[in-house]
Amino acid sequence: MKRELNVCLWALGCVAAATLGAGRANAATVYLWTANGSTIKGYDASGTAVAQATLNAPAGGNYFSLAVSGTAASQNVFVADSQLHTLSEFNWNGTALTPTGPSFAFAPDPSGGAISPQEIALDKTGNLWTVSLDGQIEMYSATTGAGTAMQPANGGLAGARGIMIDNRSGGTGNVYVTVVGYGTGFVDMFAPTQNSTLTRVSTLGAMTVGTTPVETGQLRGVTEDSAGNIFYADSTWGAGGTDNGYICEVVGTTCSGGLNSGLSALNGPNELISGAGGDASGSGTGTFGTGCDVLFEANYFAGTVNEISTGLNLSGQGQGPNKCGGGNTNVTTLISGAGLVTGIALAPTGTGALTISGNDSIAGPTFLEALPADAPEPGTWVLAVSALLIAAGVKLRRKAARLNSEA
Repeated sequence: MKRELNVCLWALGCVAAATLGAGRANAATVYLWTANGSTIKGYDASGTAVAQATLNAPAGGNYFSLAVSGTAASQNVFVADSQLHTLSEFNWNGTALTPTGPSFAFAPDPSGGAISPQEIALDKTGNLWTVSLDGQIEMYSATTGAGTAMQPANGGLAGARGIMIDNRSGGTGNVYVTVVGYGTGFVDMFAPTQNSTLTRVSTLGAMTVGTTPVETGQLRGVTEDSAGNIFYADSTWGAGGTDNGYICEVVGTTCSGGLNSGLSALNGPNELISGAGGDASGSGTGTFGTGCDVLFEANYFAGTVNEISTGLNLSGQGQGPNKCGGGNTNVTTLISGAGLVTGIALAPTGTGALTISGNDSIAGPTFLEALPADAPEPGTWVLAVSALLIAAGVKLRRKAARLNSEA
């Protein structure tokens, strides 16, 4: 009888261990995350959605933008809900996407803009930055969550849509913001301090591809490559179709050259981020994490994520034949069927090799985890299963003790 009970107790442990082992065996690496309003999704190296890395937005919510930090094995995913004006934090460990703290409330856009915040970004120290269409630029402390208005002293940023922090190795930490102009548009830059000086980086003229009339100047995402070149998306659309968007590279202070000439007729380019991809042999093959400097671009209307070669080789070989495509026009569709994708973020690798306009060493905000009393409770099924296992274990231990005393 003792032996049978010991086997039974051992079996319970084996079932738990086998379940854990199966979870580990099925672990998946996520390379890129998207937000499309209704869901956030993680994608593997082949561009296939990982089932366990999918999360639905709450009722009435709109998952619009996201930022990611941490390591490949433990990714911290920060999701901005632009309709409920909240930030939520989740952790991806290769097998499950779980909440790590309560939601954090942003200040809503008082101008009546429903999409608030428009985009979010992390700086090198883990502070969270947000932009809203009314021109609010807020920085939330990584440790306390306290918000600080960061409007420059010499100008407003009404119409702000995209934000990027210069987090490159040796970067300045400066903040870049795109501004919708309705007929024109701007990219502005300022130092990450209060009352800093606003500098105009680029002015978008009437450079519209496609039919007219059009909504020119619908500036969206902004990013930079490993050499510090600035790129931004104009999501211009028109009555004759939606494929009038394009990507600009800042040359001087204008939208000129570079990707502007090679990348037009895009279907709603929205958020941009730079990182490692492509193929250093020059074939332009779209992959994650290889040796070429590329842009990852979310097409809102098309529901796709494209990889676009900048022609730069991350090993320092520069541009030229057989070096990352040798130019700026190689475009590969990595992900299809992503929905009305508005936000994208590259996952960290733990080595710094994947993300250029980010930093693997960024911890991200910790203030969400500082409120354990408000933390979400485990799901009902988790509690039920736990209760059953605990009850079974207690009964077995009591029975074993009684039999031992009788033996």
